[in-house]
Amino acid sequence: MSLQEVTAQITGEHARAGIDYTVKVDLPDTLGQAVEMYGEDLVYNRLMSSLTIDCQSAIRTQIKKDNATIESIQAYFTELDDGKGWRPKLKARGKSVPEKIQSMLSSLTDEERAAVLAEYM
Repeated sequence: MSLQEVTAQITGEHARAGIDYTVKVDLPDTLGQAVEMYGEDLVYNRLMSSLTIDCQSAIRTQIKKDNATIESIQAYFTELDDGKGWRPKLKARGKSVPEKIQSMLSSLTDEERAAVLAEYM
């Protein structure tokens, strides 16, 4: 198990809206540790919830294809032997807001960057 940082914020009209709050949470590092901490039923139910959301996302992607039919969408989930069908995948962690800003600033010319920073500093 290891302490991992988890960040959240709220939106809307609340006085604390838009402020990041980060806490350290002791979370499992392995499936075995997760089952030990939370029990097999909870771990399995969380897995199934996550897989359902992933399937729904894949269905939406298939629906947007020009030639989509219920048959072609179903085939995407059942014809897995060709390696083209749906399988859950690890998701890459997205960039944090500061990382996105740094990336955008580095793509600007020196003059553009100076102008942007002058406006917000």
